[in-house]
Amino acid sequence: MALACPRCGAEMDVTLFAFGRTVRCDCGEIVSASAPRTPAAAPLAEPRAVVLTRRGCHLCDVAKDALARRGIEFREVDVDLDGRLAALHGDEVPVVFLDGVKRFAGRVDEALLDRWRRSRGLL
Repeated sequence: MALACPRCGAEMDVTLFAFGRTVRCDCGEIVSASAPRTPAAAPLAEPRAVVLTRRGCHLCDVAKDALARRGIEFREVDVDLDGRLAALHGDEVPVVFLDGVKRFAGRVDEALLDRWRRSRGLL
């Protein structure tokens, strides 16, 4: 999910937002990730999930399998191809963002994943 800077229009991937809800754009504007959430029933242009991975990561494969078995579409992003992502999340892959919110790091708790699905009416 991308957010645009209100001043310059630059787009930022919310996966780049560290643990906070804001980030400073290159133009100096503070961009907030607290934009209204898309209702669960509304169709999304982007997959509901983003998985930060790296090559050869067994836990990344386990996380992707947990999402796939539940029919959750996801976009996979290799943290090693982006220095900023590697610096932010390289030590905790896999990292799973659901609807733009970081939900899991290191391991996917399948019970919590199912709870998230129930809360979105996806079960």
